[in-house]
Formats: sequence, C-alpha cells, structure tokens
Amino acid sequence: MFSYLIKSHASLVEGYNLYTRSKRCAVRRSRLPHALWCFVLCVFAINVEAETITTLEVAIEQAIQNDPWLASSVERQKSLHSRGIAANTYPDPVLSFGVVNLPIDNFDFDQEPMTQLKVGVSQMLPRGDSLKLQKQKLDFQADETPLQRQERTANLRMIISILWLEAYQTQQSIKLIEQDQGLFEQLVAVAQLSYSSAIGKTRQQDLVRAQLELTRLEDRLLMLEQRHFAKRAALAELFPIENLGEILVEPKLENRLTTRNDLIARRPPLSLEEFNSSIQHPSVWVFEKRLSALQTDVDIAQQKYVPQWGVNASYGYRESTPQGIGRSDFFSIGMSVDLPLFTNNKQDKELSAAKSSVAALKSDKLLEQRKLYTGYRSSLAELNRLDKRLHIYFEKLLPQMSEQAESSLTAYTHNDGDFAEVMRARIAELNAKIDFLDIQIQRQKALAKLEYLLTDVHQVKPVVAGLDIAGELNNEN
Repeated sequence: MFSYLIKSHASLVEGYNLYTRSKRCAVRRSRLPHALWCFVLCVFAINVEAETITTLEVAIEQAIQNDPWLASSVERQKSLHSRGIAANTYPDPVLSFGVVNLPIDNFDFDQEPMTQLKVGVSQMLPRGDSLKLQKQKLDFQADETPLQRQERTANLRMIISILWLEAYQTQQSIKLIEQDQGLFEQLVAVAQLSYSSAIGKTRQQDLVRAQLELTRLEDRLLMLEQRHFAKRAALAELFPIENLGEILVEPKLENRLTTRNDLIARRPPLSLEEFNSSIQHPSVWVFEKRLSALQTDVDIAQQKYVPQWGVNASYGYRESTPQGIGRSDFFSIGMSVDLPLFTNNKQDKELSAAKSSVAALKSDKLLEQRKLYTGYRSSLAELNRLDKRLHIYFEKLLPQMSEQAESSLTAYTHNDGDFAEVMRARIAELNAKIDFLDIQIQRQKALAKLEYLLTDVHQVKPVVAGLDIAGELNNEN
C-alpha cells in the first residue's frame, strides 16, 4: 500500500510538472487551450487508479480484510456474549389476576365471605448453578470464534498462496515457451532454406517435424493461457479485484516462516508427542474450547437432579357484607418445588448423552492432531525431496541439456548432425526449464502448507472488522 501511494504521488507530481512546463512553453510559442492540459492530468489520474494488485502479500491482505466469513464470525462472537449475559438472568416473575369463589347463582361479589379479588405474583428460582453454567457454556463458545478466525486466516493465506503460485507458474511457463518460440521459428526457417537449396542433409520429414513442433507449441500456449485464466478467476473470487496485474511472488514464502517455525521445519521431523506439545494450532484449540463447552453440558445435566424452587405471594380483597360490616382482606405466601424422582428415562439419559459427546469430541481432537501431524511430515518430506531435485536440475541437468542443445545445433550447422536431433534437444531443454520451474513452485507450495500447519495461536494477527483475530473487542464498541 505504501508503494502504491508513492507511485500515485509520483505520477501526479510528474503530471503537474509536465503541465507547468508546457504551460510556460505555450505562453511563449502557441496558445494551446487550457482544456488540453486538464485532459493530460485526467489521463495521469486514470493511470493511477488503474493500479492492480501484483504481489502475493497484498493479495493476502486484501482477501483477509474483505473476507465475509471473518466479519460474520465477529458478529457471531458478539451474539454469543450477549446470549451469555441473558442466560445468567433470572426468569421474569409472573403476575396473576383473578376473582375467587364468586357465587354463580347471582354473581354477587359481597354475598359470600370467601369471594375475593385476588392479585398474585410468583418467581421461579434457578435450578442449582444452572444459570451460571449456561453463561459459562456460551462464553466458551464465544471464545471459540477468535480461534476459528485464526484458523480461517491461516487457511486463507495457504489457499491464496497456492493459487497465486499456480497462476505464476502458468504465467512463467508461457514466457518460457514464447522465448523459445522464436528460436524454433528460426530453426524451421533454416530447415526450409536447407531443404530448398538441397545443400544440407535436411529431409522433407525434418521440415514436417519442425512445423509439427511449432504447432504443438502453439497448442501448449493456448492450454497454459486457459489454465492461467482459470487460476486468476479463482483468485478474483477471494478478493474484490477487477483486474489482476502481472503475478509476482516476492517476497519469497520462506521469509514468512518465523524463526521458531523455520527451526522446526529444518530440524529432523518431530514425533507426534513433540509436535502436539510444540505446535499450538488454532484448529486444535477450537476443539479445546468445544470440549470445555461440552463438559459444561455435563455439569448442566448434573444440575437437573437438583430440585427447582419457586416462591409466590398473593393478596385477596373482600367486599363488605350486605349489612355494611367490613371483612378482612387475605394475604397468602407459599413455595413450590419440583421433585426429580423419575430420572431413569430423563436426567440419567441426558447426563449419559452429555458424557458421550465429550468422549466423541476427544476422539475428534486426536484425529485433528494426527491429520496436522501427517500433513507436517508429508510436507517436510516433500520439501526435502524437492530440494534434492532442485540441486540436480541446477547443478547437472540444466547445464547438460543446454550443452546437448548447443552441440546438436553446432553439429547440424556443420553438416555433421541430424535436424531431428536438434529439435529433440531444444524441446528437451524447454521441457527441463518448465520442469525446473515446476519444482520451484512445488517447493513454494510445500512451504505454504508448512506455514499453515505450523500456525501458532500466540502469533500476532491483524485487526479484522473492528475485532482483532485474538478476539479482543475494540474500545469503540
């Protein structure tokens, strides 16, 4: 973003300087209309606005800042916090009105001494610590959402990195083919000249072979362009960009690995126990919070064995007798309690179900840890193999391919070689360059996967939609 502002400022300054210099020249020589220079400045402004994202880090930042899932997670956390406060509140009291013992022969309110106008209020008390536990459960669920955002952010970085690298690979493969396409066209021209002059040893089948290879290169270019368009379209789904610029991969992905994670990645592979104790992955901590919430469900189920009490009070107003003698009003107070006597098919089953849910989630947590560890070992082994292949290609294969291509061309130009061998050597060299690029990209993708697998919940994350990834509410709320 800083480089973008610098470019924008530089473009506007350049446009302004051009405008002032031209204006002075116009005063001295010709009276060009003022609107022309306004048009020049508009062109510079349009060029500034046409800046597109070309670096991986900017793409990741844009995707994270504009991810709707992260924004919805923030609102979900606020909702759970509010529900927790509401869950820890007593139920509303119940107010009742009624006429009691009214005679039905004449509905005379003052005929019978027990007839009264009654007003009552009742209040149910919480069952043990059930309200406190309900709030605690919702708080655990709210604490789960920041960890989910951490996992989502790390996963977005990995997905965008892989898509970006694949788009970069197709882009660079196209460049490699276009660079060698001119050489192949020159070889075809040489073959045509040699064949038409009947001086060299070029045969008609060599000429046909050369034309065929050119056609295959064109088809290969079209296929790569199709793949490149698909990867760019997949990237455009993750952040609001109308046009992507040329795909770049700097800074390199390995620079994003922290020193701690880099040491873990480079040392001999960790055991499962060492990995689980060293790597505090957000997805594992999500299971920890879910386990805490489910354990609270067990405590809530145990509270259902506790009787629930209620209190009530009422006031009864009585009319005076027909003779005018006053009657005393009535006041009543009482308590109610439910008795959990038949627990076999209710409370016992609910408690058993809550305990089974805890046991099942513990197994899911172990599976998640094994999944992360398997991915870590697989990515690390892949990284080691790719490093070995890179060394072979860089130190041996590419120089040998280039030497073979040059020697076959030299032999052919001295009428001591076969044209078909020249074509095969050049195609093999091109394929080796593309394979070398593929190995580099695969290595970067392995690093991106390792970065996700080595994500730690204690790493600092950016602020998203008014709530940072760690889950602290901003003071503005």
